[in-house]
Amino acid sequence: MGPVLQIAYVAHPVGPDGPARVANLERVERWLRWLVQTHEGIAFTLPWLAYCRTLSEEHRQRGMRDNLAALSRCDAIVLVGGTLSDGMRVELDCARARGLVAVDYLYLGAEPPTSTPPLAQGTRP
Repeated sequence: MGPVLQIAYVAHPVGPDGPARVANLERVERWLRWLVQTHEGIAFTLPWLAYCRTLSEEHRQRGMRDNLAALSRCDAIVLVGGTLSDGMRVELDCARARGLVAVDYLYLGAEPPTSTPPLAQGTRP
């Protein structure tokens, strides 16, 4: 068994059902690839991605409830996707209330970088 990894919850804008939602879900997969390739020693989790891929927007309340439960068991939250959505704000507030580290990559824009920038500084509440 290897070293104990930090677990980081990845937050990204999703949006309502439709083409924009599909594009956002594809974009977060590119972000996940970048995060995994550039951050050794961190296990990233996106439990909401499976919910969004399998359930419609009418299940949003259940999805948020379940995802906040998962977030509360993480060590950090990582914000990606260029914009802080209302759902991400709820996730960030939950993370801060629990004293989790918040890593903000929103300044990098909607798409992940093609090169490796200096790592963002995590902040505590």
